[in-house]
Amino acid sequence: MGWEARCASLLGVRPPQVEATARLLRDDATIPFIVRYRAHLTGGLSQPLVAAVAAELRKQQALALRKQTLLRLCAAADESHLRAIREADCPHALEDLYAPFKPCREGKEEAAARRGLSPLARRVWREGVADEELHEALADEGAAEGVRHLLARYVSLHVGGREAMRQLFASEATLRCAAPPANPPAAPPAAAAELEGLSAPVRSLPSHRVLKINRLERRKQLRVSVALPAARGVRVLCESALPSPREGRRAALLEEAVADAYKRLVQPAMARYVRSQLTHRAEAEARRTFGRNLERLLLQRPLRSCRVLGVDPGFRSGSKLALIDEAGGVLRHAVVWALPPHSRRAEAIATLRALVREGRVGVVAIGTGTGGREMMEVVAEALRGQADLSEVKLCAVSEAGASVLSVSAAAAKADPHLDVGTLGAASIARRLQDPLAELVRLDPRSIGVGMYQHDVDGKALAAELQLVVQACVCAVGVDVNTASAALIGHVAGLNAARAAAIVAARPAGGYTSRSQLLAVRGIGAKSFEQAAGFLRVCGGGATEPLDATAVHPESYGVARALLARLSLDPAGLASPRERRQLRQAVARATEGRRLEALAEELGVAARTLQQVSAALATDWRDPREAGEGPLLLGSELRDIDQLQVGQTLHGVVRNVTPFGGFVDVGLKDDGLVHISELSAERVEDPHDVIEIGQAVIVRVVSIDVGRRRLGLSMKAASPSDTNTVAVPRDEAMELQVSLPVPKQTASRRTNVAATVGGSERNAKRARNNHDRDIAPPVAKRLRQHEMSKLARDLRGAPIQLD
Repeated sequence: MGWEARCASLLGVRPPQVEATARLLRDDATIPFIVRYRAHLTGGLSQPLVAAVAAELRKQQALALRKQTLLRLCAAADESHLRAIREADCPHALEDLYAPFKPCREGKEEAAARRGLSPLARRVWREGVADEELHEALADEGAAEGVRHLLARYVSLHVGGREAMRQLFASEATLRCAAPPANPPAAPPAAAAELEGLSAPVRSLPSHRVLKINRLERRKQLRVSVALPAARGVRVLCESALPSPREGRRAALLEEAVADAYKRLVQPAMARYVRSQLTHRAEAEARRTFGRNLERLLLQRPLRSCRVLGVDPGFRSGSKLALIDEAGGVLRHAVVWALPPHSRRAEAIATLRALVREGRVGVVAIGTGTGGREMMEVVAEALRGQADLSEVKLCAVSEAGASVLSVSAAAAKADPHLDVGTLGAASIARRLQDPLAELVRLDPRSIGVGMYQHDVDGKALAAELQLVVQACVCAVGVDVNTASAALIGHVAGLNAARAAAIVAARPAGGYTSRSQLLAVRGIGAKSFEQAAGFLRVCGGGATEPLDATAVHPESYGVARALLARLSLDPAGLASPRERRQLRQAVARATEGRRLEALAEELGVAARTLQQVSAALATDWRDPREAGEGPLLLGSELRDIDQLQVGQTLHGVVRNVTPFGGFVDVGLKDDGLVHISELSAERVEDPHDVIEIGQAVIVRVVSIDVGRRRLGLSMKAASPSDTNTVAVPRDEAMELQVSLPVPKQTASRRTNVAATVGGSERNAKRARNNHDRDIAPPVAKRLRQHEMSKLARDLRGAPIQLD
């Protein structure tokens, strides 16, 4: 079975789909391009499935390179060994075949070989030696020990034995944690104390716990070991590695060698292997968690047509303020000293009121870093009781990475007249106004919506997150005349240099057609093919109406033929009325089996016609508009010591991890909904129930004021509870779902409908959004069977130690 067939079986798709996808990837096609414009070749594989095929293809390419290297290093091996190398289908099998040829450091085996004991050891291992001869040869205790060491090495290199031990350790080994030796003894940190004495099966160890253990071990706060009953390990090694039949002195010698091999060579190697595989699996899970959270964050609905005042809190150096207009340009900026050690609170309140009034501010965005809660209280006090400011809302915005961005050369070039502090405040405001456009300027790793992201391989994490950013940018589309170089650079087929060239070559009146991009330095036919469908040319100067759509230039002929068939003029598509007519006509023409008949009539693939008709029929608005906006607060805030166990709160999910979700309920610190509290039913993956930006109703189950920890539950939390906090409309938390399409579950529908203030309107809009199903492919959830399949196969169940 070839790797394509194995991959297809793993993903639950057909081998021809994998083969077609692999051909496109080898031809340097990007994942977003394949998903949207080559669905007729891949059979409509979704973005996660194409990404999975791409990952498997990279593994196979790396495996092929390693085979070439090992064939050269093992050139002296016999033909059967070389054939086994060529046919190996996983890295572990390859390394097992290379192990006998690998140079090793000086040890007991090498000392025995220098004494000339290798021929005798090989005879004992391969064919057996008569007891009399063996007794005579091993009369010298040193010779017996040397032969035993050589036999132990043969046992440790046995391919079948190594594979059996891998399977045994994967299924039966336990990971144990203990306090490290300390001189003098010291009290362990709280995090380490929680894990001391842990003894857990490696097959079911949660990924987040593995990463936590690794971190504490690196800090020398924990001692970690992998344990397996020695008798069990020796027995399995005997059964799988020893030649048979075994009898007499030879049998005893071989069994002694197995015991020696297990203790000295095999068990330490398997412990390293298990730790490596646990870490590999945990890091892969952490990358996936970060990627899924990042996708939800980037696809949050922008806050358009609204002026925003950004606040970057600070104690000693003051809090920076930046007022931005509807387009993100900085209008005014200031510094206030509202927090200790200065505490010029009255002056700060006066400055805030003046800026909000004069700037006609709709929302004040406050960074969530140090001093964020204190500064939010200052802003709330400035707004409270002011009749003309009663409609102004507050919003806590993550400032992760803002300080890095503010000192970057790109930020200084974009706003050369602003100081570093003001740049940080402006970035906070822009994150609320257009999350995607602002956050793409950051290294995704600094955004901070992952799980132990600083403990995983940085290069692999960066590569995975860049794919997520690219998918999100392509899902939304980019106006080539207004977008920044940072945003254009994430379009499929482009990079930073090509994006800079596009911006530099932008005509004074803007590009008038996509085809003009072919004249830009660095944009060749391949780059244009990959990028063109995701770039838009909008506005009155466009010479080709289809350039404002998601229709790829290669399909313009199909689009025009379809429009002609429907008696519609492409030039009229800029009109909302014409687009409504087009949607209705396309729906009539493609319902049922009419799509196949129409595709045959036009001479195109049905999937191509489906994609073109969908691109034409959309209402052309930003797909993020189908979601809801950020969490907006009134001027009345609450603190943790005001809460009671059993109280029901409204909040929004800020982060999702394998052990639960963190929910912002308007406090300084987010509360945790543990995975066991997400639903009355068993939850395997929190992402199946919640995601970043989702509005939720939670019940307080535990309060730790000293540690500022809040335990929450989503079980049976509803707005009808008697303990629900009633908030007036004008001071309500407008809980808004930042999802292109809400999940179709009972709990999700309840949460969306339970919005405080405007409940019916928001619930109706959420239902309409789901019915239209206009979300881009990257934002759609896999169907339930796909999700469970990926959860089982891609993540690996109990550690698929491969």
